[in-house]
Amino acid sequence: MTLETKSISPRKEAYRLGFWSAVLTAVLAAVAFAVGIATPARSGPFCTVSCVTYPYTDVTSFIPGDYVWLVPGFLLALLFVILMACIHSYAPDDRKIFGQIGLSFALIYAAVITTDYFLQFTVVIPSLLIGETTGLSLFTEYNPHGIFIALEGLGYLM
Repeated sequence: MTLETKSISPRKEAYRLGFWSAVLTAVLAAVAFAVGIATPARSGPFCTVSCVTYPYTDVTSFIPGDYVWLVPGFLLALLFVILMACIHSYAPDDRKIFGQIGLSFALIYAAVITTDYFLQFTVVIPSLLIGETTGLSLFTEYNPHGIFIALEGLGYLM
């Protein structure tokens, strides 16, 4: 007895995966937006209460609360690449160039944002918690002129 496998066309598979990745992208974007709005600004021009000043290292009381929003943002970057790959795959041949361009920008965005957020989780937070703060102010999310904000700006510009 042989099992007959049902073959699904690559275009149909791209549609199915694209649909669910679009739904998850929308949900995750809403979650990231809500968590981001609920996290108060601790430095910069929009800070009104409990503002952190240079060297931006006296923040251990704000961990992990001020970093929760990075989790959906990190996952959103990965999910967005999947969505863009599905759009590219589903596009008719005469329009694939636009899907390829969109996918290329999505990959740049995801690479920059995931690197930026991963550095916060693996370098900044542990360093702050154990008191290794020398030279850290350039990397922390609290520095409005730091590497974190610059990379985030580049990523979202893509």
